[in-house]
Order: sequence, then structure tokens, then C-alpha cells
Amino acid sequence: MANGLALESSGRIRTICLPIGEEEYQEIVDDAARYRRAVNCCYEQTPELFPDGWEKGYEWKDCRESLKTGSKIRRIELRDGTSYSIRP
Repeated sequence: MANGLALESSGRIRTICLPIGEEEYQEIVDDAARYRRAVNCCYEQTPELFPDGWEKGYEWKDCRESLKTGSKIRRIELRDGTSYSIRP
């Protein structure tokens, strides 16, 4: 993982925290095209927040609701099969 900023806990949960506000996140999370543009823009501006292999591409895996916040959290899968949750 690039600079250890994509979090990994217990070897199973991986999270990428986007540098955007909760309000903006909630506006785009249900629109896959807008969400992808925002994620790609964040990668261009702050690639150090993303794991190694990101540049090879990713696909949407699923979406779930956070038990703590009730916010939607999208998950992606890198070409190497590693999955990450993405949140604001």
C-alpha cells in the first residue's frame, strides 16, 4: 500500500478515505459516473492516499451502509483482486 495511508486492520478490512466532505460524498454516492469521476479526481490530486496497483484499474464491487454513521460506503476491487471500502 502506498505510504501505508490506505488503512488495513487485522489484515482483512481496507479503507480509502477520500479528501471530500460528508455532504459532497452523500450527493455523489448514488451516481456511479459522478462517484467514479470524484474518486479519479482525488487519485490525481492525492495519489499517496491510494494503494499500490490503483493505477492498473478497479471495478465497483458493492455498496453497503455504515452501521456507525448510516452513510453508504462503496467498495471497489483492484485488478489484483484486493478490495477496499471508500468513504469520506
